Amino acid sequence: MNASRQHRGWRIGSTVVLEVSCARIPCATFQGWLKRDGWIERFTQAALPGA
Repeated sequence: MNASRQHRGWRIGSTVVLEVSCARIPCATFQGWLKRDGWIERFTQAALPGA
């Protein structure tokens, strides 16, 4: 998903279409949920925001 473009859709089966609406931005809430110190820094250094 890292090479995805916004508003690009993928059809899954006959009724579902997934669409990228924006890039992910790392946040402290998600880092807390993962329980991994330094996760935001590693995520940012990888420079792969994904979708």
